[in-house]
Amino acid sequence: MSAVTLTDKKTAPAGVDAGRNEIRRILVYGAGVLGSLYAGRLSQAGFDVTLLARGQRLEDLRRHGLLLLADGAEQPEQIPVQVTDRLDPDDAYDLVLVVVRKNQLESVLPALAASRRTPNVLFLVNNAAGPGRLVEALGAERVLLGFPGAGGQREEGGLVRYRLASGVQPTTIGELDGRATPRLAAVAAALRSAGLPVAVCRRMDAWLKTHVALVSPIANAIYLAGGSNYRLAETRDGLVLLVRAVKEGLQVLRALKVPITPPAYNVLALLPEPLLVAILQRRMGLPGVELVVTRHANAARDEMQTLAEEFRALARLARVKTPAIDTLYCYLDPANPPLPAGQANLKLVWGPSIAAAGALASSAALAGWLLAVNFARVDRSTDRTARATWEAVLAQPIPQDAILITNDRDEVAPQWYLRYVEGRRADLTGLFPLIQPGPAWSDVAAVTEQALRAGRPVYLIKPMPGLEVKFALTPAAGAAVEGIGGLVRVDGPAAQGELAQASAAIYDDQIRLAGYDARPMTISPGQVQAVTLDWAPLAPLAHDYTTFVHLVNAEGRVIGQSDHRPGGVYYPTSLWRPGDRLRDVHQFTVADDLGPGPYALDSPQRVGEIDACG
Repeated sequence: MSAVTLTDKKTAPAGVDAGRNEIRRILVYGAGVLGSLYAGRLSQAGFDVTLLARGQRLEDLRRHGLLLLADGAEQPEQIPVQVTDRLDPDDAYDLVLVVVRKNQLESVLPALAASRRTPNVLFLVNNAAGPGRLVEALGAERVLLGFPGAGGQREEGGLVRYRLASGVQPTTIGELDGRATPRLAAVAAALRSAGLPVAVCRRMDAWLKTHVALVSPIANAIYLAGGSNYRLAETRDGLVLLVRAVKEGLQVLRALKVPITPPAYNVLALLPEPLLVAILQRRMGLPGVELVVTRHANAARDEMQTLAEEFRALARLARVKTPAIDTLYCYLDPANPPLPAGQANLKLVWGPSIAAAGALASSAALAGWLLAVNFARVDRSTDRTARATWEAVLAQPIPQDAILITNDRDEVAPQWYLRYVEGRRADLTGLFPLIQPGPAWSDVAAVTEQALRAGRPVYLIKPMPGLEVKFALTPAAGAAVEGIGGLVRVDGPAAQGELAQASAAIYDDQIRLAGYDARPMTISPGQVQAVTLDWAPLAPLAHDYTTFVHLVNAEGRVIGQSDHRPGGVYYPTSLWRPGDRLRDVHQFTVADDLGPGPYALDSPQRVGEIDACG
């Protein structure tokens, strides 16, 4: 039987038996498509799993067990599983996964609230209304938020046909307060051990609200098209309303100061309507959309009604007008006929600037003349450099679900095109500074720090000299890419562990030298000397400073030195923040004429002595 460490006695949340210390027994509350999938996978991984079901579904499970068929597979898996029709107050489970529709959630809360021997309850449920009702019923210490990373349908005979959505959306989980807790790590480890890709999110409530801002318009647009994603792909007016509704939803969240999560979705507010419609025309016609999105939408219209009402309540609270959301909302009612297939009456809107076109007619004429004169020089219609670069990048052995980072928005735009339009490596996420407002995304180092917190592989798409003061960097396997160099793997913080020599030196009340190390500690003429300095900013630094290390002999003569700007252009000292720990490595060649010893390092005060040898 599998077991995953849950927590230790020092960090056990209220109600957790810290002595148990493991996830062994799991109850999956809800035996629909997703509940069945998670129960089956966890049972196969060796956990003691019970699946809660009722009615005919309970009888089917008792008679046949679980029948799971991965999309594209030929033979289903038959998995024996324990079943029950209730959660009694005395039942003890290390973890409960609640996998029900949002409109069913209220009915399951009384049983969960009464079961005080279930200390960890993970709600894998759509939710735009926030966790308040869950906390009220169970207490904050028992609640975890999440969302499943799969879709599918249940067919005759109880067969569950499914597809994992790991490339686009892994199972995403988080604590209410965003902390990285031992129990959260244990839950993630349990799911991963069952072959379910997992992402940990520090803003799970914002993630769920953002998710509803996207899926509610998608579902309602599918209803507009008579319940068919294929018909929607051919009905431009439906896609236009869908795009406008998503943009309105993001505007609602921003008005409520709910961060768009994941932040990559901020790009949807920036991209022009015609481009997004063109992307959706290609994506909506894919069979995977039918399995993961359309079939659930058609089977769960009652849940989509609840989610639409929750989000419209947010819009009213934000006082944001949502005409497209309101129009699509009408199609939740099956009595309303679908839009005629292929209808394309709505005018595509490029953006606010188009409204001023009349006033800029003379400028447009000038621009047209300049274009005509210089067209041959500026024509880039045959320039395939960006595509060739990213095809070379994607040919590298990049791990699943990796995050790719650059300091330049234009460098990552081709990756978005290949992902969202052509479906190439849809599991990869491209990020750049200022993809979301705020200091947490202000520079490439801040973006990299955010990416590492996601628990996914992180790569720089090109070498960025200077970031090594902040992060441990390793050139990735694979060939160099023309124009940008090779990929660089980010392994974590650069300053891991203490250096050999501690220090308490403080400069200008702004920065502390936290430690230093010199290798080797003996010198000889002509050798290469390395000196490592750990810096700890105490306040924001106004300038890009230079650090230096000088090796001096007993006469005060410099016999070796290194002077440079730590962090280079990508993370200079003016970007360093209090709380950072920066590892600044100097190298220099020792002079052939050492002169008399002893020898000392100055940086800029004396930090240590080195012996002579040879």
